[in-house]
Amino acid sequence: MTWLDPEMQNPHFTYVEFVECFYDIGAGDWRVLERAAPDAPFSWLLGAGRINEAEHNLLWRVHLALSADEQPDDYDHEAILSSPSWLEVVRVASEAVALLRCALTDPEELSALENTSPNAAAKRWPQICSVFDGSSG
Repeated sequence: MTWLDPEMQNPHFTYVEFVECFYDIGAGDWRVLERAAPDAPFSWLLGAGRINEAEHNLLWRVHLALSADEQPDDYDHEAILSSPSWLEVVRVASEAVALLRCALTDPEELSALENTSPNAAAKRWPQICSVFDGSSG
């Protein structure tokens, strides 16, 4: 993410842009916390068959963590990166990426996931995969 680059001074590469892009893709209202609501984020992707129910569940968990992430200053990246609510977003998103690595089979989708930098907890793929597929490995 370019907004994590301390040398980046362009206001278009910020936490705000990151959040807006997440919801631009999801095409829903970030304030909606009822997953069955017509304007719930990512519902259109599920309805259009672009994602399956398991992928929707993962995105929904990230949405809930991100919607709970309230920052006093959306441009104070140092404060954001150390805030407990942001660290929870990172934890949930990293787990979602790890679970997607277990579930996806399309080479392009898997390649897109490799362009992320998950935290150390997401490196526990065999343990996390068992949660996704119901196995005990």
